[in-house]
Amino acid sequence: DARYNLMAKADYTTEPAEDNSGEVFVLEKPMFSSSGTQLIYPFGFMPTYHRYRVTECTLDKLSTGCTVFVGAMSDLFGGWVPERWINEIFKICEDRSQHQYLFLTKNPSRYRKLSLPTYDNFWYGTTITGTPEDMRIIHLPRKNAWVSIEPLRGPISQDVWEYLTKMKWIVIGAETGNVKGKVVPKIEWIQEILEIADYNGIPVFMKESLEKIVGKENMRQDRPESMMEKNFAGKLARKMYDHCSKCKKRMMKSDMITISARSVRGEMPKKWMFLCKDCFRNLCDEMNIAPPELKGLQ
Repeated sequence: DARYNLMAKADYTTEPAEDNSGEVFVLEKPMFSSSGTQLIYPFGFMPTYHRYRVTECTLDKLSTGCTVFVGAMSDLFGGWVPERWINEIFKICEDRSQHQYLFLTKNPSRYRKLSLPTYDNFWYGTTITGTPEDMRIIHLPRKNAWVSIEPLRGPISQDVWEYLTKMKWIVIGAETGNVKGKVVPKIEWIQEILEIADYNGIPVFMKESLEKIVGKENMRQDRPESMMEKNFAGKLARKMYDHCSKCKKRMMKSDMITISARSVRGEMPKKWMFLCKDCFRNLCDEMNIAPPELKGLQ
């Protein structure tokens, strides 16, 4: 019961909401129930910043880059969220650049009021559902804009089509659960979105909730290529990546040709340099020698 947790005033602090609509909560350490269970939502759905999660960041345990949905159970860009919180969370993401970060809001106009990081791994999206509110899409930034059409409750207005063409990714889903007035998307609504996406080369990710509507064989779960790249952090990144010695392009070592050298017969060869496949072919041409037959080198 959130009312009991509110009485434990020594365990939390409050701040005024950014839009002066009331107070928002800050936890510097976890709150626990009387039985010792950690409380994930101690104040129900009242906006709460679990600041201790910064120092206990799960992202630090992931050496390989992942796609992270930031604040999936909240709206980080709601008018009530203090700007300082948003900037702190941006900094957490900036310091862990091996991951891809998805931000999603129903209040995209706030994007324009912030100094948004413009890194390639920051994706800014909004939710539309086939209603007059869909025009919120006009507030999305130009870089890495994406849209979540979930739940799809009606045909997407032609006024929105132009903005859909500028998206880097489109996600579509139907309403789930036993909800009164639940709308089941019509196949033509979905097809219309797919036609816009296909014409403009936009990848589409269809949620499982659409499978019964479109059929399993027509399901798509595509993502932008850059979102699918596997990045690594720290020592692992230095171990996995290097630069082509000729064109200086940074690539995974496994995608390049390794040039080794030895000075004495019987000596273990030492890795000398890496060349991307194009530079390796060019080097062979310059030396007027035929490239060796190597796996992965056509």
